[in-house]
Amino acid sequence: MDTVLFGLTGSLGSTPGCTTTYVNGSNILSESGGTLEVTVVLNARPAGDVTYNLSSGDTTEFTVSPSTVTFTTTNWDQAQTVTLSGVDEYVADGNKTVSLIFGNASSTDSAYSGLLCPSKDINVTDNESYSIIVYPQTMYTTENPAGNGTYNHTASYVVALSSAPSTSVTIPTITIGDTTEGSADKTSLTFTTSNWSTPQTVIVTGLQDSIEDGAQTYTVTHGAATQTPSGSSTEYNGIVPDPVKVTNLDEDAWVTSSPLEVELIETGVPAECGVYGSCQTTASIKLNQAFTGTCSGETVTVTPYTVPADGRVSFSPTSLVFTSNTTKTFTITINDDAVENTNSSVQVKFTVAATGTCGYGGKPVDEIKVTIGDDEGPGVRVSNLSNQTEEASPGSGYTDAVTATYTVKLTKAPTADVSIEINDLYDPTNILNNEGSADANPLSGNQNQKTLTFTPANWNTPQTVTVYPTNDYIKDTNESYVIQMKNVVSADTGYNGIDPRDVTVTNKNEDIVGVVVDSTILTAAGTQNFTGYATDDSNRMGSTYASWQIKLYSKPTANVTVTLSSDSTHTDGILSTSSLLFTTDNWNVAQPVTVNGSTDGTNEGNLTYRISTSFASGDSNYNGTNPNRPTFDIYSCDNDVSNQVVACQKSGGGAIDTATSESGDTGYVHFITQTACDGGITFNISGGDTDEGTVTTNPTITSANSAQLDGGTNRVIVTGADDSDLDGSKSFSISAASCSGCLDAGGSVCKTGLSSYSFSNADNEYKWQTEGTGSTTESGGTATACLQLGTAPKVGITVDVTCGDATECASVSPTSLSFGTTEYCATGGSCEKCVTVTGRDDNVADLADGDKTITVTFTVNSGDSGSGGVFTSGQTNTRNVTNVDQDGPRKRVWVTNQTHNGEFTASSISTIDSYCADTSDTNSVAAVESGSPTYKALIVNDLTTGPAYGRIATTNGTTNTGQYNWVLGASTSYYLCTGALCNIDEGSSSLVFKTDANSLISSWSGYSWPNYGTVWTGMQSGSMQTQPDAVIDGSNTMNNCEDWTYTDNPGNTINYWGQYGTASGVMSQAALSTNRQNCDTLSRIICVEQ
Repeated sequence: MDTVLFGLTGSLGSTPGCTTTYVNGSNILSESGGTLEVTVVLNARPAGDVTYNLSSGDTTEFTVSPSTVTFTTTNWDQAQTVTLSGVDEYVADGNKTVSLIFGNASSTDSAYSGLLCPSKDINVTDNESYSIIVYPQTMYTTENPAGNGTYNHTASYVVALSSAPSTSVTIPTITIGDTTEGSADKTSLTFTTSNWSTPQTVIVTGLQDSIEDGAQTYTVTHGAATQTPSGSSTEYNGIVPDPVKVTNLDEDAWVTSSPLEVELIETGVPAECGVYGSCQTTASIKLNQAFTGTCSGETVTVTPYTVPADGRVSFSPTSLVFTSNTTKTFTITINDDAVENTNSSVQVKFTVAATGTCGYGGKPVDEIKVTIGDDEGPGVRVSNLSNQTEEASPGSGYTDAVTATYTVKLTKAPTADVSIEINDLYDPTNILNNEGSADANPLSGNQNQKTLTFTPANWNTPQTVTVYPTNDYIKDTNESYVIQMKNVVSADTGYNGIDPRDVTVTNKNEDIVGVVVDSTILTAAGTQNFTGYATDDSNRMGSTYASWQIKLYSKPTANVTVTLSSDSTHTDGILSTSSLLFTTDNWNVAQPVTVNGSTDGTNEGNLTYRISTSFASGDSNYNGTNPNRPTFDIYSCDNDVSNQVVACQKSGGGAIDTATSESGDTGYVHFITQTACDGGITFNISGGDTDEGTVTTNPTITSANSAQLDGGTNRVIVTGADDSDLDGSKSFSISAASCSGCLDAGGSVCKTGLSSYSFSNADNEYKWQTEGTGSTTESGGTATACLQLGTAPKVGITVDVTCGDATECASVSPTSLSFGTTEYCATGGSCEKCVTVTGRDDNVADLADGDKTITVTFTVNSGDSGSGGVFTSGQTNTRNVTNVDQDGPRKRVWVTNQTHNGEFTASSISTIDSYCADTSDTNSVAAVESGSPTYKALIVNDLTTGPAYGRIATTNGTTNTGQYNWVLGASTSYYLCTGALCNIDEGSSSLVFKTDANSLISSWSGYSWPNYGTVWTGMQSGSMQTQPDAVIDGSNTMNNCEDWTYTDNPGNTINYWGQYGTASGVMSQAALSTNRQNCDTLSRIICVEQ
């Protein structure tokens, strides 16, 4: 903290000066999306306002917001925060020290005026380096031009530069390691100073050799980069881009496998499976040649094994048996052996045995590389990302950006420090941090700390990495990119060189196509009209009342040209420009548009003309009719030729107000002149109605206000008059009877062009009105509804009171009100007569129907028969009262259109829930519903394999005790929806069930359930317990497909089953528990709003 005292010596708080403080105690600011806050406060109360104009010593390094801070005599001791934002110039220029300049104070207090608040040093960290990025570095192609169902005939990688070069950079050669297996579409690449930030793509094509040689792997290498002109620049000279490993899959292969590489971890800590990586995965074997002719009876057995042999790796089933050319799957599981292993990967190979003459026997199969994360020896665990990141919404200042985290930990104490560098520029999609950045130390204020360090003392404490989304301000799609966790660097040889798994991030785009007019944001396609503008034919007003600014709301990908045009047929307005050009650099800089008046030599009268806009751009978002195209109406005042004085206004009614009221509200009309009038003009305005409104101020035009439409004496003011009649709004007119002054002493010329203006005077008497307090409730709560008369009845009247909707209203009391000739409110005061309204429960199957409106009706029974009476028999007035629902909340349910088998991979429950988040499913409610609620699957599973897999419904449990991760809420009504079709209103037939206080379904009768067929649930009864162990086909299994992870093998004698329900007909317990079916059966999922 810096405290600076000026003037006489004294204590803080008594001597003029300022105190500045780094909010987080650090002065480090990252140029890549970093922010830093500094506060400033005065040391003593000033006698007047004190203002500091803030600035950055180098705006290419950081910007300052706000640019001005002002202290008053009341807030002088309240610290004001200044935010500095790093600017990424994409040039490796090293770290910089730049000043935050406060400058000299400006103040009417002589003690503060001119006093300097010293600058603060800001250390701006550079995030660029010079490297050449190649991604991905492992690819697969196929000999077959049609691909093989998993991989394509071609594959591509991209090459990118990490920072702007000073001159062109060339990668002179791209060499294919085996030209019999592949070819590349390029032999060299060149990056210039203008295209360097665009990654360049190399396409590799698999070649056919007509040899059954299995998968062949070769390397694509690149020559060392050179820079031109030679010798003048060395940033990239000599850098050799990384090679790319390409595997070409054999078209002639009879047996193929997929995937060819997997990464798994040991299961020593079950809770880590699915969090720090998978403990098992599914692979497939495909027979490609048809079993035809004499081969029709052949049986082929494919058996996997590992090289080297590794007891941690198990296969289920242990062999796959084929009787036709098809695809079968098996599970690879890594089991914990409680032994520290030195090998980090194995190759899964296969033996192929066959009966018959088809020729399958002994055929080669592509090997599968399995990388194993050992949990006893040295190892690095990298968790899954917590969630997707989400860009801040436009204009929010990053306050609603959604960050994500992942954790990294070691499996064993190291003997020396372990360092892991984070490379968030690894994926060219994020080459300039244009999608996000990773920070190894969230407490650093997003300073882009890129290295994790574990010591022998803290090795067992997980370290968190925060991923921050980058606002690219471009309307684009959601983007995924990979954050590379680089190989471990350590003096501990057990850890040194370990390659941790990388992290995939999905960044949700939040940028919106839009146009900003002054401070109004336009995001909907179409047009938006603006009013409040005026010009005059003599151009006395210039563009004072006809100017605005335009900018774009998001960054375009190409130049945007906005063309402006006028529909005026009298040349009433002259535009300052006919077009505006917005680029990728100036898109958010407001550009001014002004319009000046112009004469066409005739008196065409006052009129309105329109300025329209059109858009043209190579960015389709900002082209044609896609963006909003604002229009501007301008009122033209005809004060040229013979019109020396005219009434004038702004478009949309500005500068004129012809509405008065009996309550004393005033109206007005402005007048302007053709030329300046030094002597002034005085008007005598006549007309009006003494009962409704009169002229209270005649206009006087002076040289100062003769072209003014805001305030001023150049306007006539008319004040509404009050009467005692209930006569509604009345119109009256005024006109210029005479005028005198510098333009025309006789008054005939100065009246030319003046119009008669009609005013409307609003009545302030009212007949009757209703009021009330409170709301009723379904449990019998009461509210008050009142009626008051604003006009005296000529004779006494009686008013009957009733309430509508007998399912919501129990009663009103009393049911009749009487009003005498003096029982009215002459001034609108509180003089009402009231009734009590009592609510009623609708009792419709305990329907949670929401709050409902009760209409209380007041009906005149005995009319006002006196002369001039305004109350007639049968006239009604109403008051609405809310009856508060007490039946609990309402939520939505939908059933997936897509079907799935019961084998949901090792992630189990989380995989099933992901189907409920799939907005591409045509039944999904989340795709069309506002607020983006979360949906989870109505399915259960026990905790046998760890908490990450569990979801228990019952409150007492079977295999576990108590509810866990349950999806239904207590006393909640659930309504079935399909996409945009969703009605959860009272009486809706889409109500399918309501839960009890235990969040279980206790009532089934009468609810409809459309025919969706079978749904996976794992439930056995209305109490919705998880299915206990049972003996099925001689094997101890569960009715949840082995925790929803087992891969069924129809060829085995043992079948595994899962509990299913039937979503058809009347809702019943059978909807959640009907029978068991084989785990490879396709069924739907019930998704429940959370």
